[in-house]
Amino acid sequence: MSRRPFLHTLIILAVLVLLSFVSCQSGDSKAEYAKMPDSTAVNFTDGSIASPGYTYNWTSNGPSAGLGNGTYTVSVTNASGANSSEETKVPEGGGKDGQDVPPPVPPPLQAKPQVKTPDKIIKTGNLNIEVDDYDKSRAAVEALVKKSEGYISHEDESGNSYSKQSTMTIRVPAAAFDKTMSGLSGIAKTVRSRSVNVADVSEEYYDVEARKNAQKAAEQRYIELLKQAKTVGEIMEVQSKIDQIQEEVESKEGRLRVINDQVGYSTIMLSLTKNFEYVQEDRPGFWGRIGNAFGNGWQGLQWFFIGFASLWPLWLVLGFVFWIVRRAIRRYLAKSKAPQS
Repeated sequence: MSRRPFLHTLIILAVLVLLSFVSCQSGDSKAEYAKMPDSTAVNFTDGSIASPGYTYNWTSNGPSAGLGNGTYTVSVTNASGANSSEETKVPEGGGKDGQDVPPPVPPPLQAKPQVKTPDKIIKTGNLNIEVDDYDKSRAAVEALVKKSEGYISHEDESGNSYSKQSTMTIRVPAAAFDKTMSGLSGIAKTVRSRSVNVADVSEEYYDVEARKNAQKAAEQRYIELLKQAKTVGEIMEVQSKIDQIQEEVESKEGRLRVINDQVGYSTIMLSLTKNFEYVQEDRPGFWGRIGNAFGNGWQGLQWFFIGFASLWPLWLVLGFVFWIVRRAIRRYLAKSKAPQS
């Protein structure tokens, strides 16, 4: 009788061991993976060895189902969209029989490359050239500007007996600026002056653009408020604010258009000059100068008589006045002599 409790105890222990073994064989492993940074996703995709197919999505932390031995690809993607991947191997029996599968170390995340905003560069040039043939050089300038896909926006032309000059405002695509400047210099007989100015207006441009976008966002909020306005006073107040914002937005959009135009098309101020040769006249000798003096005197006398004759209305009026005054004096003298006689 004393052996039965002992046998019962052995049987119970054997059953417990058997149940524990069966539970381990039939149950899936729940290995906790180490906690990873928030907003990080890890994907395990089975390779050619592992079977059946298995995919595990990691958010922050959590249990994994049993992984069969094989090769897996680990993909890591963070909240900003940067991602990288590498292969990892699960050892024989890993993820089974209650054994923990060590979490593969994810590859370092590569930051998403930032898109560089294009620089806003304004190029302007000044060129003062002297040419041999004005008309041919003028035609060559037009041909060069047309070839560069530009245009002449303004031109002033002037001249005298000593020179002829044209001042032009030329607009060419920014990419053709340097080539056009070199071509214009090649037309010249002499380059009197040449200057190039490069202005980086990127900071101003993107500052204006950011403020414009902020104001447009504010405009949308005011539009939503306008829909909720109930009284005439509220409607007028909100509408006044919307009008003010729209005016400021239009001003900034106008400034952005001007900058884009100046960036897209460079400006060249060209001064093209043709100087005529000065021919000095031969100076006459002494007798020649005497002859010129008589000739000039005779011409002066002719002009005197011509001028005198052209004033005949004045002489007529003066003669009439003289006749009246003379007649009045005679009458006065005649009356003064009559009493004495």
